[in-house]
This record gives sequence, structure tokens and C-alpha cells, in this order.
Amino acid sequence: MQNSINKLFRYEFTICILYINFFALFLKSQKESDELTMLVDLITIILGYKEIDRFKDDKSQRYYEVLIEVAKLEKESSERQVNLWRSVEKANNVVWKTLILSLITFLNKSSL
Repeated sequence: MQNSINKLFRYEFTICILYINFFALFLKSQKESDELTMLVDLITIILGYKEIDRFKDDKSQRYYEVLIEVAKLEKESSERQVNLWRSVEKANNVVWKTLILSLITFLNKSSL
């Protein structure tokens, strides 16, 4: 009977050691997993900051390119407006000159 109890105790002890080893291995792998997760999070944060900065730079660059293009188009539009109003003014002067000349000619004929 004592022999059976000793065997049972040894088996229980062996099983207990196996459980302890398994649990230690589990804790170690859990710690490594936690550290790996933390490392992935850190890499994600670093890449995120780099990508956010690159995105901001790209958007700023595009904004300034569009702004420069709009300024050029606005300048061209203003120049065209000035040229149009100059043409209108010249045409208006021609019309007035023609009208005045016609009126003078009419008055000269009427006085004769």
C-alpha cells in the first residue's frame, strides 16, 4: 500500500512539475506576445507619424500648386477684362467721333 501511495505521490509530483513548467512557458510566451504587441503598436505609431507628416506635406504642396494656378488664371482673367473694357472704350470713342462728325456734317449742310 505504501508503495502505491509513493507511486501516486511521484505521479502527482511529476504532473505538478509539468503543469508548473507549462504555466511558466505560457507566461513566458504571454510576456513575449505582450512585448510583440507593444512593439507592433510602437511601429504603428512611428509609421503613423511619418505618414501623417508626409500626407500633410503632400497636401500642402498640392494646395500651393493649386493656389499658384488659381492666381495665374485670375491674373489672365483680369488682363482680359482690362483688354475688353479698353476695346469697349475705343469702340465708344469711335462711335462718339462718328456721331459728332455726322452731326457736324449735318449742321454744315443745314446752314448752307
